[in-house]
Amino acid sequence: MKRLARIIMVAVLMLVLAACTSATPTAPPVTQATAPTQESGLDQYGERYDADPALLTQALGTTGGVPDIALAAIYRAGLPVDDATRELALKCWKDKVCDTGSGGELTLAIADGFGENVWREITHMEVILQALTYPEIGKIMYSSARYDTQTAISDIRSFVAQDVDIIVGYPDGGDALLPAVREATERGIPYVPYAYGKIGEPGKDYLTFVGEDVCKLGQNFAAVFNEEIGTGKVAFLGGTPGNPLSAA
Repeated sequence: MKRLARIIMVAVLMLVLAACTSATPTAPPVTQATAPTQESGLDQYGERYDADPALLTQALGTTGGVPDIALAAIYRAGLPVDDATRELALKCWKDKVCDTGSGGELTLAIADGFGENVWREITHMEVILQALTYPEIGKIMYSSARYDTQTAISDIRSFVAQDVDIIVGYPDGGDALLPAVREATERGIPYVPYAYGKIGEPGKDYLTFVGEDVCKLGQNFAAVFNEEIGTGKVAFLGGTPGNPLSAA
């Protein structure tokens, strides 16, 4: 379970980092000859932490004080992609069900509340490319609820019924998704939202969430407003109604 949790956290973390950089995350071929399972320097979780300093700087603005789990994610993001992997990633991005060809026993499900804007389409590809660096993941499944909360609930329950191994995504419907998420947890299926998709009680209702330091982000916003605007009214334009990131 620790190994599975590590895979989830590293893969989902890249979705947050994608919002901070214009770099294109890349992945190695998933053939057994080139997958990173036998690569030297791997720790007990199968990860390496010697991320490219240039990519770290581009993504985070620093190379210092970066947690190991972020280093592992950015290391994988810096791995090269060949034509076959690029074609496979595009196929997985277009299809709702995709066989990675690795023979892995794990099924990764991506349950997005709304996957049709540009950033969500990018993060969809991000998680696919990251997943393809793990030969343990043999199948990738995808759903978009298109802003419909009832559909989002049904999508998660459908993945639970299909006994997937991992569910990631963004909970646009907020706490309304909790009953379905708890069903996944009760079945032993880890659920991890990204981009500060914090709903319910992380660690109890579901495994955890990955997100920015929203307090620091708010302070940075305020500093820009104070400098550029000074006084006056500011309209905050968030995402879908009830989504946890805008609320935070």
